[in-house]
Amino acid sequence: MNKSIIKRIAKNSNLSWHPMTKKLHKSFMKSYSDEFYKTIIKMFQYNLQLSQQTIYLISNREEVKLLNQSKKSKEKVNIDYQIIAGCFNPWFDDEVLRTNKQLVAIELSPVEGQSKKVFEDELRTLILLDFLKSLSQANMSALGNNFHELRNIIKSSEQLKHAYSELMGNSISAEQFAEYFGRQRDYVYKHKC
Repeated sequence: MNKSIIKRIAKNSNLSWHPMTKKLHKSFMKSYSDEFYKTIIKMFQYNLQLSQQTIYLISNREEVKLLNQSKKSKEKVNIDYQIIAGCFNPWFDDEVLRTNKQLVAIELSPVEGQSKKVFEDELRTLILLDFLKSLSQANMSALGNNFHELRNIIKSSEQLKHAYSELMGNSISAEQFAEYFGRQRDYVYKHKC
């Protein structure tokens, strides 16, 4: 997977979420109380320099390059981006991608000759690993919410089942998920919204 730094995202670029990232982010955010989330947003709203983060994106840069080459007019097609990873925290706001000078945005692209499927598998693995890293660092009241969405996503892909079991030593279960956080199995079911 190639990586390059994005210096700026145009205000009129479309910004969307990778479907797996979107599901896991939604699950992640449900695990925080509204009061905690409001406090975090208020704290970082005017202090963006405190919320330095690295966000991973993919884009349609190659398609846009081809489209813009064939255009005779000065009006060019914008590059659109999709959020992949680096967003699993309570202070992430996708609008910050356009305004925060402290943000590091890294664009991921396939290695020359890499198939679309292999690249997508690598992206999904990156999303899974970033999500697990964020869970291990999180302070959330409803940690159990994340188990169910994570289990559904892992079971949807043989490649993710393999990546997860290689990382964790076995397949996903409530007991194993709870142990990851030093808890008993019932913790997964008792700590959800």
